[in-house]
Amino acid sequence: MEKQLIWVNENDEVIGYGEKIETHRLGQLHRAFSVFIFDKTSGRMLIQRRALKKYHSGGLWSNACCSHPYKNETWAESFRRCMGEELGIQPDFAENPIEKDAPADARHIQYVGRFKYYSRYEELAEHEMDHVFVYYPDEEIKSRIEINEDEVAEIRWISPEELEQWLSQAPADFSAWFAEAYALAKIKI
Repeated sequence: MEKQLIWVNENDEVIGYGEKIETHRLGQLHRAFSVFIFDKTSGRMLIQRRALKKYHSGGLWSNACCSHPYKNETWAESFRRCMGEELGIQPDFAENPIEKDAPADARHIQYVGRFKYYSRYEELAEHEMDHVFVYYPDEEIKSRIEINEDEVAEIRWISPEELEQWLSQAPADFSAWFAEAYALAKIKI
């Protein structure tokens, strides 16, 4: 599978494709996604601290996983790849949970919206149309979560109340996209 990122315009319409580093050097607007994992049983959500060696935002806290869908990759394939690489799980999802006619539970993942942001990291920039999803794993999936230390330094299950207090007191502890993505996700949790 080609690993080209999907370039989009302000309306999230595809306008081209580019390699990851080239896309970030150019600051080209491209499609991304953020997944929030929420445990309905405990009322807590999973956050991760990004690995220190990440090319940007290393050591900062963020949502459970995030990535870019690749050219010719479905949303479900993107989620499985990302969750596999970062958390060691590959849940089964509906192929396109973003469509309006997707099943209500879309295999326990819900699309909650999108937003655009720009953040500079020395010679690279994230300029993303970030699509936000909330995933509700079952007990079996939760029990298999195992971090990949190349991607994730640590994980923490936290209540929305604890998270909001932490976020208001120390916003610099979190990735540039986290607060805006969380604002969309918390509507569903």
